[in-house]
Amino acid sequence: MSASIFGYILGAIAIVGGMILGGIIVIVGVRHDRRKRELEHTERIKALEMGRTLPCDESWWTPARVCAAIGAWVPIVAFGSAFLASHLGSAHHEAWVAASVVGTTGVICGTILALHLPTPSKRARASTQDAHTKPALHPDDYDIVGRHA
Repeated sequence: MSASIFGYILGAIAIVGGMILGGIIVIVGVRHDRRKRELEHTERIKALEMGRTLPCDESWWTPARVCAAIGAWVPIVAFGSAFLASHLGSAHHEAWVAASVVGTTGVICGTILALHLPTPSKRARASTQDAHTKPALHPDDYDIVGRHA
């Protein structure tokens, strides 16, 4: 057999083997992703049944962060606007008075919102307490045969 025919046969085997190996990798990857989605779905359903949310479902903008953003960014934007207005316009005193009023109002409103944040529901507190406490059972609950027989 000549060397050129041997090279063609070896090349064809490599191409066919690569296609088979690539197909196996794709099939295994698809099955893995499907199993991963099934497990995530099961976890999500179990969390819903228990009244809990998954960490990936929670927004980064929690109510506490919204209150902090209002209390911090309203004054920053108000005083930044007053700074620009005083350097670009002629209303120096009025801009700073307005910025002071708006900034103070923003801080006060952010504080009021932070003080009135919703507390966790009774169901969520009960589920966390149930996970850490021993259930109260009466000793007769496990009396199988009975002592009176």
